[in-house]
Amino acid sequence: MARPTGLVRRVTGALATVALLGAAVLVAVQVRQSPTAAPPPAPGAPQSPGPTDSPGPIDSPDPTAPTAPAPQPTADAPAPPAATTGPGLDRVGVTMIATPDSEGGFRVVEYVRLPRPAASLELRPPRLDGAGSALASAEPVAAQVQVTAADQPVEVPQGRVAAPVSLGLPAPADTAQLAYRISGVGTASLPSKAGRWLAALGPLAAAGEATPVMIVVTGPTVLGINCPLLDPPARSCQSGSAPRLATVRALPRPQALVLVQYDAPMPR
Repeated sequence: MARPTGLVRRVTGALATVALLGAAVLVAVQVRQSPTAAPPPAPGAPQSPGPTDSPGPIDSPDPTAPTAPAPQPTADAPAPPAATTGPGLDRVGVTMIATPDSEGGFRVVEYVRLPRPAASLELRPPRLDGAGSALASAEPVAAQVQVTAADQPVEVPQGRVAAPVSLGLPAPADTAQLAYRISGVGTASLPSKAGRWLAALGPLAAAGEATPVMIVVTGPTVLGINCPLLDPPARSCQSGSAPRLATVRALPRPQALVLVQYDAPMPR
């Protein structure tokens, strides 16, 4: 018969083994349930931030918040054409877009399409003798003249056109674009309110006598346009409303002239 003390030792050892196995199972379950738990840092290692040190949620953009408006043409720069069809754009002719600037002149862009490729481009200042007595002595001068033909730059002597000139093109082309500033085309309206001016505008590109010309005048100070070279019933030729006015239809090149009434900037 075994001694009681030996039996007690064996029972006690079995119970300890069972307890250790249970503790190991419990630790394994806890580790599986917490996959992101990090092991305890080594002594002396830097402590990672606790839950209260973590940054808050990043605010996402509010889809209903207003966005900044797209850049708009300034008062000193002509707006791009509002249409993609018309004379000079998708058919033979000229579309001229002019905007009064802060110095009393006009900034102008012209889109030109010729009936066939040409080796030269004719430019001439508009004739204002049909614009009325107030502008009979005006002498238009185009400065800062830039010309592109078939995507190639064209040299303009001194960048200035004060008389008819023929520009040789790098290669025959049937399309061209002009950008320039024209002065000597306006005068103060008399009698009228202070700052009210009258100007006459016509295209710089000659482009043939039968060429149709569309004239557009833009700007917040533009008040109205008319066509003085048409027959009296047709002289009220304005289409659209400020700040973008246009001739109601394309004008024949010899009659492509508009009178513009506008308010010039006042000194402050």
